[in-house]
Amino acid sequence: MQLLSPQIGAQISGLDLSRLDQYQMTWLRGALLRHQVLFFRAQALSSISLQQLGLGLAGAPYRHPLFSPNTSEGVGYELDSRQGVHQSAHWHPDVPFAATLPAVSIVQGVSVPDLGGDGVWVNTAGGYLSLPLKWQYLVQQLAGIHRREFVQAGRIHSALHPLVHQHPETGAYHLLLGEFLTSLHGLESTTAASLLNELQASVLLPEYQVRWQWRNDDLVICDNRATMHRTEADYGGAIRHLRWLPCGHYQPQALKPKASGFEALLAFKPAH
Repeated sequence: MQLLSPQIGAQISGLDLSRLDQYQMTWLRGALLRHQVLFFRAQALSSISLQQLGLGLAGAPYRHPLFSPNTSEGVGYELDSRQGVHQSAHWHPDVPFAATLPAVSIVQGVSVPDLGGDGVWVNTAGGYLSLPLKWQYLVQQLAGIHRREFVQAGRIHSALHPLVHQHPETGAYHLLLGEFLTSLHGLESTTAASLLNELQASVLLPEYQVRWQWRNDDLVICDNRATMHRTEADYGGAIRHLRWLPCGHYQPQALKPKASGFEALLAFKPAH
């Protein structure tokens, strides 16, 4: 195992993900909890092996509320630029606009550019821990509305989630932010926008990020409860085809309120 940054990400070699025994699967789950994102080269897994890996890590495949599975096996999603499907260049966790999020996302490189289209992930615990204590109390009591509109189908999905949630396995506190977070429940829009900008800046410090240059047959496993991610949109008209299998379900839970947080909320002033 090679650590790719002090805060997030590890590359693992010498492990065949299509032939994991129970001990190896347990070790892999522990590594994912420790490093949030795991990277592998040369893992040309079949769809069956990919599903077995997801089951062992987090549970049954997650069904997206807006899109139907479009793989030939009916499980998972083809993200193919030739079909007009591009991963977002903006920071986000997977599917925060649903009542439950996938716990883990597995992404396989099918056909990727030689240059460009890198993936970038960030550990969302780091930004929370870097906040002054009074701001930690503040954000623990707030909830955000995550919203996505699917124009082609005329459908909108939205969900209310706590701004801070506790990882159910590690116990770490993470911020739940990203491009789909449109407002904060109970806060005036200007105040909410200013606060969200400050929180996003605290999370997106370089020391909490890891970057991956994709190759064909790469495989990335991401803890969606602990991270956000984005794609560099610098590959022009090159083909970029990834296969995405979200798995497991996770419903973020609000933390127990602390009285001093109300003082912080009253003291917060938007930046001008």
